[in-house]
Amino acid sequence: NPLAVFGVNDQNELWVKEWTNWNETDWSDTEWVKLMDGVAIERPSVVSRHSNHLGVAIRAQSHKEVRYIEWSTKSGWKTAQLLGKGGSSDLSAPVTLVATAKDAMSLFTVQQGQIWYRNWDEDAQWGAWQKLAGMTVQDSKALTAVVRGPHDYMLLGIDTNNDVVTKQF
Repeated sequence: NPLAVFGVNDQNELWVKEWTNWNETDWSDTEWVKLMDGVAIERPSVVSRHSNHLGVAIRAQSHKEVRYIEWSTKSGWKTAQLLGKGGSSDLSAPVTLVATAKDAMSLFTVQQGQIWYRNWDEDAQWGAWQKLAGMTVQDSKALTAVVRGPHDYMLLGIDTNNDVVTKQF
């Protein structure tokens, strides 16, 4: 039964503290571990595709790229992957990662009010960046994804009138 707590320190570095049922119940025998070197980040987006997996996506503070790092019980933390960005301009909002089904994820971000996404599945791995039609949002506002069941989730954002907008998948 692993648990993980993620944090961003005052140097904007991503850290994790992990606990399992083999540890002390008060976390006293666990340590904070830095996950990515040389990358200043904002808020991480964390998802679990299944009980033996954690995935973390971040937007680098330079607003130029998305990075993804994952953990599994078999291999521990892997090396972070550079996922780039959708369009030609800088990313204007933090990323949102959502588990859409077992062994499937979608990653969302915003560029100039347009939502860009990239899907991942066990067989194809990361697909290409695609622009989401029919939904524009404020540049600086993060998106939220709510999962209601396998292959059933909703994306929420704030439009330029400060109204909530949604897209169901």
